[in-house]
Amino acid sequence: RDLAMESSVTQDEASLSAIQQALQLACAEHGMKQSDLGLSFCAVVDAHAVVGCTVAGSHSTSLEEAVEQRRLLLAGREAGWPFLRQAWVQVMQSSVQKRNSRAWGRGCPRPRARELAEQVADKAWKAFAEQCRVAEAKLRLRSLSKAIRSLQQVLQQEDRLELAWRKRQERRHAAAKRQQCQLTRVARLAKKQQREARLHAPKHPSRTNIELLGSCSFGGEAGMASELRVDDLMEVRQPQGKAARSEE
Repeated sequence: RDLAMESSVTQDEASLSAIQQALQLACAEHGMKQSDLGLSFCAVVDAHAVVGCTVAGSHSTSLEEAVEQRRLLLAGREAGWPFLRQAWVQVMQSSVQKRNSRAWGRGCPRPRARELAEQVADKAWKAFAEQCRVAEAKLRLRSLSKAIRSLQQVLQQEDRLELAWRKRQERRHAAAKRQQCQLTRVARLAKKQQREARLHAPKHPSRTNIELLGSCSFGGEAGMASELRVDDLMEVRQPQGKAARSEE
């Protein structure tokens, strides 16, 4: 990978010829042969979007085999998980070129059985599916929490508006009640003043009974009846007065 970067070739654009040229150039600069390095190669493909992990092939001393494994894995990743699983299982089962018998570690890989290779691929897929399920549940929970907060804000705003409306109504009712009480007090005071004025009004001896009665608050038929009764009373009193003067 470092040699490919030194030759200004990205990982996706790296090809067999480009890597070989980079290796030859590096060995020529240091006066070495490629066989002296004892290199091993492994195809590595980023498949987090499909299976949630990086998919790797088997280590091999053959660059051609590593490039071919990478090609298979890239094609499977582009086609989706079923094809990637098939390519991954095939790569894990494939036999590769090993180092000599004195090599150790990754230089001497062993092909995996089909059952074991499928277990590795399925385990990675199950872990990724669980991660997706948890992430989706968290996303739904965040969306639900956001919706709940928005609803709470709307309800709080409605409560504030209703409370303000009730306060305005209470102030209006209180103002109307105070005005009504004030009008009632004024009316009572006016009636009281009228009664006091009638009680303390001066009596004029020159005024007749009809005038005095007319000043009272009689009206309509009741007033006429009172005038009639007063006239009758005066007529009755006049003959009695004449009789008394004749006897004298």
